Amino acid sequence: MKSYKTEADIVDSLIKLKGDEFSEYRKQWDLVNSFKLETEFPLFLHIETSYQCNFKCPMCVQGQPALKDKFGYSGRMTTEQIRKILEAVDPSMCAMVLLGINAGFGNTDCARLPISAVDLEDGWIDFPRPKTAIQRRIPLWPETMEALRTAIDQRPEPKDPDVADLCFVTVQGAAFVRTAPSKKSPGQFVVFNTVSNHFARLLKRLGINGRKGLGFYTLRHNFETIAGESRDQVAVNSIMGHADSSMAAAYRERISDERLQAVVEVVRKWLFDSQD
Repeated sequence: MKSYKTEADIVDSLIKLKGDEFSEYRKQWDLVNSFKLETEFPLFLHIETSYQCNFKCPMCVQGQPALKDKFGYSGRMTTEQIRKILEAVDPSMCAMVLLGINAGFGNTDCARLPISAVDLEDGWIDFPRPKTAIQRRIPLWPETMEALRTAIDQRPEPKDPDVADLCFVTVQGAAFVRTAPSKKSPGQFVVFNTVSNHFARLLKRLGINGRKGLGFYTLRHNFETIAGESRDQVAVNSIMGHADSSMAAAYRERISDERLQAVVEVVRKWLFDSQD
């Protein structure tokens, strides 16, 4: 195998291999690096693949405190706001809101939750996160269990066999989050997120969404933030369904039910016993 001592050696070899096209590319590269040339499209793209947010995207408020201040973004709701929402919603949305704050569920988590994954006798959900396929085992509050029973008992008749086992079905008998072929752009698909749409209208009706950035997914932010007060981040991550590529995760064989229950109980006390 040939060894290269300098960058110039590598460039010379690539020019011999690729010819004039690569030679011209390197000339432009040098001009761009010396700020003597501005191209319409980047000469080089660095793509970072990740299964979890690294809070580095320059256009996202999650990683830019200045943007949070500029746009009045708030990453979580108060207990008063959440309790106000629970008092104003229908059975299906009530159960989904409780899953958001009890289990860290997002829109798609709720929309794809099958009845078969819910144990309403002992109060547990065993359901992988749709986004990451990471298995989750989540203890349910008594309030969440009661709301789920009511939502399942009163759910509309599913119109498609694919949604027959789902906990939540729209009045049209469809899934709350679904994709369908675009009527305007043949060959493309559009996403119908009824959870997000209903929740946005609810916040507006209740006068809660005065600050930008609040939505159904905010409940997941709330859970992560408050659950961290349990001081058991490993158990919190497990409930959230976060990807963990650490060596500790590779060696960890189990997380006890007692640890998971302790985490959700911290959030339950915050929601129902505090005035935050």
